[in-house]
Amino acid sequence: MDKKVLAFDFGASSGRAIIFTLRGGAIEAEEVSRFKTRTIYRDGALWWDYEYLFSKIDESVEKALPYGISGVGIDTWGCDFALINGDRIVVPPLNYRDEHVLGAAADTEKRIPFEKIYAATGIQKMDINTVNRFSVLDKLSPGWRDGGCTALMMADLFAWHLTGSKRCEITAASTTSMLNVKEHVFDKEIFKALSLGENLFAPLIRPGEIYGYLKNTGDSQIPVFAVCTHDTASAVAAVPALTDKFAYISSGTWSLMGTERRSPETGKSAERLNFTNETGYNDTVRFLKNIMGLWILQEVRRNLNERGEQIDFPQMIKVASDSRTDSYINPDDDMFLTPGDMLARVDAYLQKTGQPPAKDDGERLRIIYESLALDYKNVMTGLESVTGEKYDVLHVVGGGSRDALLAQLTADALGIPVLAGPTEATALGNAIIQFIALGEIQDVATGRRIIRAGLDIKEYLPQNVAVMSDKFNRFKQITEV
Repeated sequence: MDKKVLAFDFGASSGRAIIFTLRGGAIEAEEVSRFKTRTIYRDGALWWDYEYLFSKIDESVEKALPYGISGVGIDTWGCDFALINGDRIVVPPLNYRDEHVLGAAADTEKRIPFEKIYAATGIQKMDINTVNRFSVLDKLSPGWRDGGCTALMMADLFAWHLTGSKRCEITAASTTSMLNVKEHVFDKEIFKALSLGENLFAPLIRPGEIYGYLKNTGDSQIPVFAVCTHDTASAVAAVPALTDKFAYISSGTWSLMGTERRSPETGKSAERLNFTNETGYNDTVRFLKNIMGLWILQEVRRNLNERGEQIDFPQMIKVASDSRTDSYINPDDDMFLTPGDMLARVDAYLQKTGQPPAKDDGERLRIIYESLALDYKNVMTGLESVTGEKYDVLHVVGGGSRDALLAQLTADALGIPVLAGPTEATALGNAIIQFIALGEIQDVATGRRIIRAGLDIKEYLPQNVAVMSDKFNRFKQITEV
């Protein structure tokens, strides 16, 4: 009998619920729901609208039940969390793009040096990391420390809503910069330095284990599985690689670029280059780096639409393709992290770095595109330096894999083929873990082979390597100032 599972995939801009069916050794997908992931401003801060998200989850489950699903899995972005007391949310999840988060890492380092955090957790320094949020909550929600709260990461929060079970899935826990990367337990020294109770987070759970069962489904017992609840971990599980050695970009609002390894890299070179060691399926290590990604382009589109210029991504790609530039930005500069007028910020960055002003929006878009591709080149150089490996192909998965211009520029910048697809890698990885838990698929390698066999993967071959090599030298000069 064909098995069906429901995969919830929450991104920073949208969420979707997809029914995956395993039939005849192939996986079929049917989307049953798609919705915006909504935020609200309250008390001067940006929070996730969890009540709205709960309602969308409930609506999606109701639509999915008639399909005869055998399981439910949830993946989301990392770092953000809510605080629960009993059956009540006392502090909602703060959005990682809230302005109060900027500079939070410096507050943490007053209590414990980053070198100690990195040696224990292997997580790159970023203000948005969970470890840096507690001083922010001290300002936004004073008194939270007195409540005996339990912290739930976003997917754990949604699973709690569906089952009443409080657990902390390990791939998401690894994004907190509080989980010991070698021992796979929360690090007591970090908790002590931040005056946090050791039981702040719910007990750990691993992909393939069960949170609990859907409430209010009559006699049916439908398990809610812990999948790789951090979306990048699910996406990596679905990379259609033919070998164990591969490089990838999980391309969406963020670009997560790295490789999969059996052990972490926490030495000085990895720390200096600000690479991260996040936990993947079966305790593999996602050795990667966060890059600002398509967020900048998403904001540009929003900015243009607010001006009354109704433009979609294919139009933006065409405008950028028809433009040329010799100017660049550092996409990872903090000035591009928070919501705002990205085109104006491009101009501000050019002025700050002594570059000529852009002539028009087409040139500004070209600057963003080429700068992203050159940033990927920079990260790949560091990745190969730290791992001692040479990667001869790059897999790009996720929504950004549809962007032909960025894929071609990336192939030109790296000088290696880019294999683009699947678009729904995160949801597919979510489903693969559920099918493994149900005993329908043997392991991740088998799941990857199934995905590759059922996909039309687009290949982009390098065409302008010498040109992009010259541009890379210029990019490095500008961004390292």
